Formats: sequence, structure tokens, C-alpha cells
Amino acid sequence: MTDAIELANALLGDFPAFICIVDETSKKVAYANKTALETLGGDVVGRSVESINNGNTLMLSAGEKSGKAYEYNSCVNGDWHWITHYRCQTGDAPLQLFAGVCHGKLQNIEGLDTESTCAIPRLEKQITEFKSGTAVPFSVCHVDIDGMAAVNEALGSSAGDRHIETVTQVIKSAIRQTDIFSRMEADEFLLIFPKCSYSIVDTIMGTIVSRLDVLNAEENNVWDYAISYGILEVGTLELAEVETIMSTLKQLTRSMKDEKKLKR
Repeated sequence: MTDAIELANALLGDFPAFICIVDETSKKVAYANKTALETLGGDVVGRSVESINNGNTLMLSAGEKSGKAYEYNSCVNGDWHWITHYRCQTGDAPLQLFAGVCHGKLQNIEGLDTESTCAIPRLEKQITEFKSGTAVPFSVCHVDIDGMAAVNEALGSSAGDRHIETVTQVIKSAIRQTDIFSRMEADEFLLIFPKCSYSIVDTIMGTIVSRLDVLNAEENNVWDYAISYGILEVGTLELAEVETIMSTLKQLTRSMKDEKKLKR
């Protein structure tokens, strides 16, 4: 454990860093530094990654690249952190190290729920109403704006913010007033469509893609406005679970992204 803590501090230097170490066997937080304790709460040590993810305070889950470091953005109580994820070994204990540096507040977008704390509770409320019989089947859509890493790298974060806001305005123009549009991460969003079938949502998302295509033709930007998304109709009790819905949606979004890459 000491070796992993020293590694985290060496990687981050003097930055006010967020550090969490997770025991890979138990999937529980084994260590959190002062910044992590202040951010996640004093009871975070000993909690499971699943419980943290379900609370949506910090999306601790990270993709792995054959044991190498993996970097990604994550929202921690409204603050964005650049997280570095390492797999390491201390004695017989395989560990996962999450070390991050805060780089600012999540930009508010007019008319949207913001921060990762909003989307999941809204989904949970819809699920509760469905299970109690007070709501009919509904649909959910996970949206990921394509190419944001390239936009930010080439043009800067201010241009990236404008790119995101343009796309969200197009989405807002196509959905109904009763639909729920929440921001989950920098370029990821969750849309909840009460009393709406898959086919209707599919048509709405097709309209959004068409409007983005028109905008791309009109503005002739270096970086196109484009989205990948996954749609799921929740019509059975088996599907009506946050974990099931979100994992299915994200897999559908990843599949759409992969299909686009193959066509290039």
C-alpha cells in the first residue's frame, strides 16, 4: 500500500491531488488521501466501487489498456478531475490506483440539469414510478459528442465548450418539453423520454443528426458536430434497474462509435 501511495504522490508532484486506491480483489477503497476524503466523504474507505458508482459521486470505473495507465476525465461533486488509472501490485495485493488533478467546474449549459448528481436520480425517479405502476414504459438515450478530445486539443477548451453547447442546443430543439435532458460528464448526456417508445426516440435522434448535418454544411467547420448514442425502451421490470439501463446504453453508444470508425 505504501508503495502505491508513494507512486501516486510522485506522479502528481505538488498538485492538490485526488488519490484513491482500490483493492482489486474486494473492489473496495483501501486508501483515500485528504482531498479524496473531503470530496467523497469520510466514510469512503471500505466502501465498494459499485456503491460509489451507483451514487454517481465519482465514476471510479475506468477502461484498461493491457495493464498500462489509462487517463480520462471524471466529475467529482461538480469539479472535473483529470484521472490517471494504474494497476499496480503491493505484495500479494493487486491494487488499482486513481490519481487525479482538479481542473475546474463543470460548465453550466442553460436549460440542462448539470453535474453527474442529476442524471441518475432523475432516472431512478422514473424507474420508481414505472415499478409502482404510476408511469407507463419509457425510453432512455445516452449521448456522447464525438471527437471532443481532438477539438479541445486542436482549438482549446473554450472552443470545446462552444462546440458542446452548440450540439446541446440542437438536441434541445428536437426533444419535447416533457423530456429530461441531463449532463453526466463533459461530453456525455442522458435523455429520459417519459411515455415514449423506442421508435419515437429513434425518429427524434434521427432528426437531431440531420440538423447537425445541416449545421456542418452551413458552417463548414474543421471539426464536424456529431454524436453517438444508444437508445433503450424500458418496458419490463427486468430492465427497470439503473445499472442494467446504463451499462446497456453505454455499450450501444460504444457500438455506434465503433461502426463509425470502421466506415472511415
